[in-house]
Amino acid sequence: MAELIRLSQSEAEASKKNMASKGEAFLQNLRTLDAEVTKISGWYKGEAAVRFVDKYFNTVKPGIVKMVNECVAEYGELLTSIVRTQQEADAQIAAKI
Repeated sequence: MAELIRLSQSEAEASKKNMASKGEAFLQNLRTLDAEVTKISGWYKGEAAVRFVDKYFNTVKPGIVKMVNECVAEYGELLTSIVRTQQEADAQIAAKI
């Protein structure tokens, strides 16, 4: 068991907001890559081009987007849970005094 957990509600909220912002920045970079992949796909024609674009847009990208969104959501839920648990523990201790 941890001897000390120091996390205020304002720190948790700031961290959640920062993580969400970083996640959105990552997804924006992914959208930039989308444009590059689309541009590159116009350089050549044929089955190889179709497969490359299909693999990126239909296989690779959805997995990345899902992973980033889940990571950000789970991180936020974890911080919310930690703060709630701290508040509940504090209230229980105060009630015993």
